[in-house]
Amino acid sequence: MNSVRIFSIPLAKTLLLMSALVYERKDSYVYTATQLTQRAQRVKNDTAKRNRLLNEAEMELNKSEEVIREQVSYTLSLLSDST
Repeated sequence: MNSVRIFSIPLAKTLLLMSALVYERKDSYVYTATQLTQRAQRVKNDTAKRNRLLNEAEMELNKSEEVIREQVSYTLSLLSDST
């Protein structure tokens, strides 16, 4: 039985780029978010303060992913240009 294999270079490049994105997170923001979350866990009687710390932690995580979002946007623009 003969089989024809089809290999898509653009798809391979996209998958390679997407797999690399996992490692593009900025660690300093993740570290700060972890510290803020730990501080929030120690706050017992001040719900407003705890929520503020958790919101700050979430903002730090969002900052850590900016590079990933930029790369995804760039990749999608390349894909749309190739069609």
